[in-house]
Amino acid sequence: MPGIVVDAGPLIALFDRDDRHHRRAIEFVRDCRVPPVTNLPVLTEAAFLLRFSAAAQRDLLRWAHPALDIDAGTAADLPRIAALLDKYRDLPANLADVSLVVLAERLRLRRVASVDRDFAVYRLPRRRWFENVFLRGWCRLTHLVACPRAELFQAPAQQQATSPCDQKPVPLTTKNLFARSAP
Repeated sequence: MPGIVVDAGPLIALFDRDDRHHRRAIEFVRDCRVPPVTNLPVLTEAAFLLRFSAAAQRDLLRWAHPALDIDAGTAADLPRIAALLDKYRDLPANLADVSLVVLAERLRLRRVASVDRDFAVYRLPRRRWFENVFLRGWCRLTHLVACPRAELFQAPAQQQATSPCDQKPVPLTTKNLFARSAP
C-alpha cells in the first residue's frame, strides 16, 4: 500500500530547474523510500503548469509512469471531491488538491508531499491533519528515482539506487532530466 500522496508542486519543481523548490524536489526524490501515490488530476495540473516546455511535460509523464503509483479511483471519488470543494470554497480549494485529500481518505494516508500550505488546512476524518513531508524534510525515498527508465537518471558514480523493478543498481540522473527545454 502506498505511504505518501504526492501533489503537483514537487512534480513541477522536479522538472523545472528554475522553480524555487527544485533542489528540495531532487533531494526528496533521491532520499524518499515510501511508495508514492498520486492521481490524474495532479498529473494534469503538473503537466499544465509545465506548459513552457513540451519536453518537460513529456519527461514528467515518462518518469511518472514507472515511478509513481497512479491511482485510478478518481471517478468514483467525484461526489466526495465535489463536497470538499464546497467545504473549502473559502480557501479556495482546487480539484487536484481536494482529489488528493479524498485519495488519502480512501487509502487511509496522512503523509503528503506538497509545496502548498493548504494541506495544513485540509482535514482527514476524525479531524486529523496531514503531515507534509516535503516542507518538513522528513522523507527518505529511493523508490521515485529507482525506475526502469535509467536513461532519465544520471548522477555521480558514488550515488546509486536500487531499482524495485529488477533489484539491480540504477544510476541516478539529474543532469539532463531537470534542464529546462524550449517548447
